[in-house]
Amino acid sequence: IYNNDSESTTITNNTITAGYGIYIHNVDGGENITGNTIVAAQTGIQADYAEDITIKNNTITGAIRYYGINANQADSANISFNYIESTELHDGNDTWYGIEANNAEGSTIKGNTIINDPENPENIRDISHMYGIRSEESEVDSNFINLNGKRRHYTTALIYDHGSSNITRNTLTYNAYYHNSHTRYGIRLGNSGNDTTQCSNNTISVFNTQNQDAPIHHVIQVGQNRKVENNTITIGTNALYDNGEAFDIGGSNIDLSGNTVTYQGSSSRDAQIVYCGSYTNIRIYNNTFLITGSGNIMDASGTDLTFYGNVVKTETGRGLELYDDASGSIYNNTIISTSGDYGLHLTDSEVSIKNNNLVGFTASVYNENTTMNFDIAHNNTWDTSAPYSGTG
Repeated sequence: IYNNDSESTTITNNTITAGYGIYIHNVDGGENITGNTIVAAQTGIQADYAEDITIKNNTITGAIRYYGINANQADSANISFNYIESTELHDGNDTWYGIEANNAEGSTIKGNTIINDPENPENIRDISHMYGIRSEESEVDSNFINLNGKRRHYTTALIYDHGSSNITRNTLTYNAYYHNSHTRYGIRLGNSGNDTTQCSNNTISVFNTQNQDAPIHHVIQVGQNRKVENNTITIGTNALYDNGEAFDIGGSNIDLSGNTVTYQGSSSRDAQIVYCGSYTNIRIYNNTFLITGSGNIMDASGTDLTFYGNVVKTETGRGLELYDDASGSIYNNTIISTSGDYGLHLTDSEVSIKNNNLVGFTASVYNENTTMNFDIAHNNTWDTSAPYSGTG
């Protein structure tokens, strides 16, 4: 079905098998595409530049070589309760999108199911980049996305937000694949504008059940002016890439709070729960981080950090490692290890460390600095051979 330059078109309850199921382009607004069943070889619904369109309760299956739904630059679109599943193979090497809503500001993307997990032997199907949802300045809520890495592909994101969207209550599942190229995200949060936006109450599971060599890099990558709250993240064994992390903080003015992360650790990879670079006003509080194997809790380089009220545990990894003029305060945390070397490891950083419980590390607090830090006090240390050590 093809429609161009029209107004207030309604396309409902059709059964379509085609390369492109429904193609609407450059319409004036108020279009309604609902209740259609589409088997698409190329794209299910193409509705770019279709402002204020409603795309709802459609079922899209087939090879879907390019897009389940393409609503690029369709401002104020309502894309809700659609079912999109790639169920067949194709011979192309193309970028795949479940829902493409980049530059579609003010849109609602809610309650959709997106699956790209067709059964196929290795090497039969290579695709390029793969995205569950791409969004910008929209509400992305209560979607179910399952992407599987049985085939080779490149940049991958279950949700890739270019900026300023609220990402809430989504259920996301990803399994690692074997082709180690490009970056892989659970949720990628671009920089938010002057208003702080939320990434909250999402459930994210990442696995590497076949111990492939290219697991996920960043479960959530966080741009500036973001609140990342109350998310539940489960990371399987060897399911983080070398130096990968659950949270990759890539901007200032970040609140990371109320999140629960369970990581089964790694037998061969150096990964951590949180990584942060030289950014300001980073507040990490009231989280629970649990590593049941080898792995570190946090790596902070030059960060202006406030870290409090967290309960964190690792078996053989480090607690927090701060260096390169990191600053701020660490207080009222419980940091536990069964056989880790350092609970808090500071190098050339001036940080206030007070009222923490540190259990089971070989050295509880290690401070290597050219000046003495008199703001390390009132910490409780147990089962350690060196409560305090270092030159500072």
